[in-house]
Amino acid sequence: RLVHHDVKPDNIMITHDGVAKLADLGLARPRGEQLDGGVKLLSQRPQYLCPEQASGDTMDFRGDIYSLGVLLYFLVSGQYPVSGSTLADIHDAHAAGRMQPLNEVCADLPAGFLAIVSRALAARRGERYADAGVMEEALDQALVAETGPTTTNQEAYNRYLQGRYHWDRRHRGGIPKALESFRQASAIDPEFALAHVGVADCLNLLAYYQYLR
Repeated sequence: RLVHHDVKPDNIMITHDGVAKLADLGLARPRGEQLDGGVKLLSQRPQYLCPEQASGDTMDFRGDIYSLGVLLYFLVSGQYPVSGSTLADIHDAHAAGRMQPLNEVCADLPAGFLAIVSRALAARRGERYADAGVMEEALDQALVAETGPTTTNQEAYNRYLQGRYHWDRRHRGGIPKALESFRQASAIDPEFALAHVGVADCLNLLAYYQYLR
């Protein structure tokens, strides 16, 4: 397994099937091999630096967890958890753990999601998630709590996410792709209610497009 060391929006690519891929492995190292915190520091976005990286300490995989927490924070709020008028101010804020809690910026977000972001952004790396898989499981559980029953079948869930990607783009060419992905998800797990809802939504929208012709 690799530790990326530079998780930020610029390095996340979305495939045509809606799958997120991490790009630019220039700083990546095998898990267990630490990276000097000062390496290429100035070439990276300061808002995504983990505290240990900002202070020049050695880093491990938990730095990626922190950067992912920053990314989630920004995705839902449009703001960064730390701020400063200079690069040094931002580094100091990361290193000291000075940030605005997400619930103060977006109070209407689900409590489960807020807790996940807060843990990912813990200043002490030992308080963050043990690995990305544990964090992913927490996000899945938070999704279930908000949307209702989901699936334990990873392939069905991946197909559903691909369908959501095409559905959210809301164009005629993408809806048939979304429908196909939702149908595949429901075929893999017939009890996956959200996949069936996706199929129904796509069929309704396609019927509406046909009506407009």
